[in-house]
Amino acid sequence: MRKHWNLFQQAPRYHASDFSNGKGEFTGWTREELIDLAKQLMNVLKVHNTRTFSYTIDLVALAEAFPHWKSDHLSGGYDFLPAFLVREIGEWLGKRNNPNARVKLIYDRCQYHQIIKESFQGLMSHPKFTHRLYFETIEPSSWQECKLLQAADLVAYESMKNAERMVRRISLNLLLDMESFGMTAKYIGSDEVNGIAKALESHMESLSS
Repeated sequence: MRKHWNLFQQAPRYHASDFSNGKGEFTGWTREELIDLAKQLMNVLKVHNTRTFSYTIDLVALAEAFPHWKSDHLSGGYDFLPAFLVREIGEWLGKRNNPNARVKLIYDRCQYHQIIKESFQGLMSHPKFTHRLYFETIEPSSWQECKLLQAADLVAYESMKNAERMVRRISLNLLLDMESFGMTAKYIGSDEVNGIAKALESHMESLSS
């Protein structure tokens, strides 16, 4: 296990999909070794009280509703979802009645950095977003700089699989059974995407009339 753990420490990024399928950096790992590492990652979550907000979106439906994202579906997701997540976190903080709470958001460094940053800044400048006072910055990082991103990738993968299958995997049940772990997961399907598109269209029409 030690040689695999050393390899894991040197990996450019923890890929939950590669890990789950024994590919990439995890090629050659035995099932027992993979399970052991998964337990170690879950132990990280056990010692940190966490609140998870997860959104899964139908990227094809998003590109159909907003054609400017057709050439790159992922750019649509990275533009669309940060605002949803930040609003969700802001509402949760607001209910905790702690006006002194401050959040520095960190995400896994990727090619969509500028899109994520602009989405965040757009929400922060919106006059009706009253929870902006909780948020200080949003910055890219890596698992080398922020070890918790590895555990976050594990949670994101489980959320995605849950949305795909609509059946909870054993690993997700293990997470949800932890006293230190809380989670809110939402799926934005084609109906919801089309509803948002129509609402935006009506809003723009009202501004121009």
